[in-house]
Amino acid sequence: MVFVNLKKDGIFKMADKTYGPENLTIEQLHSNPAAARAAMHLHYFTGKPCKWGHVVPRRTKGWACVECNRIYHNNFYATHKKPRRNITKEERNARIRARYKANREKYLLKDKKYREANPDQIKATRQRYWEKNKEKITQRKKEWNKGNRERVNAIARASYLRNKEKILKRAKEKRRKNKEKKKELKKLLLIQLLVQGYEEKNQH
Repeated sequence: MVFVNLKKDGIFKMADKTYGPENLTIEQLHSNPAAARAAMHLHYFTGKPCKWGHVVPRRTKGWACVECNRIYHNNFYATHKKPRRNITKEERNARIRARYKANREKYLLKDKKYREANPDQIKATRQRYWEKNKEKITQRKKEWNKGNRERVNAIARASYLRNKEKILKRAKEKRRKNKEKKKELKKLLLIQLLVQGYEEKNQH
């Protein structure tokens, strides 16, 4: 806000200025607060000074003039402003973990809804990340497995018990396929031996 301070009488004279979302000038403002509220305006202007000598528009909500309102908020901010403290990375991570721990169920539910609503996007993102960091992820996984052997075994056992029927069925199917594959290999080997023996016999 631009003011020219006339110290001799303590009155502020306004330069060109507009008010509210409608960008109304002084001439366009209502002089009555009721009329201003009826027109959905945020300000009105009586042309009379407030008790502190500010000849400026006033707000329809609270009837304070804009200059008194500005001075009040500036003083309040200067009095109650808390100095910003630079925190370390460890402190910031600790705050994030504490906030997650306090709202774990809320975050889990939010993540679940997002995954259900965006499966293709999540799959594509994971695939891009894997392709970009394949070696690093593999190495990190090996190191973690090596340092957490008991936990890895516990997870494997729990997974086996949870999917026992599926695992046994898959193993049975794999054995059946391998058995058939071995039979085919034996047949091919027998045919190859017969052909080789036939060729040797014809050569003699």
